[in-house]
Amino acid sequence: MSSAHYETLLSQVGDAVRAIRQKHPDQPMGADLNNDQLVEARRAQIAIMRAQAHEAGVLAQRNLEVGEVELARLLSEWNEQMSYAADEQARYMASSEFKQWLADRKEWLGVPAVAGQ
Repeated sequence: MSSAHYETLLSQVGDAVRAIRQKHPDQPMGADLNNDQLVEARRAQIAIMRAQAHEAGVLAQRNLEVGEVELARLLSEWNEQMSYAADEQARYMASSEFKQWLADRKEWLGVPAVAGQ
């Protein structure tokens, strides 16, 4: 295959990813969020990542149906990576490590920690 073929394929993948991210934009996050807002923003981002992954899977299936096998494979891989990243983020948020990070962050922000949070 020629380099032009790969450039076209990469361009198509880039266009698809941009369209997906426009449809499901990432959640803005900032240091000015309190812990509750940060947790909600992270949960929203996980939902967005899952929506992006789903959209990539749908596009992969459509491309497969019309014979665009390479593009379908790349979109399917992106789907898998986004799904995995969302699952890992969700696991981290449920971990004691994340809970400790939130407690430390509360202390750093100057907010007294409440037992059980």
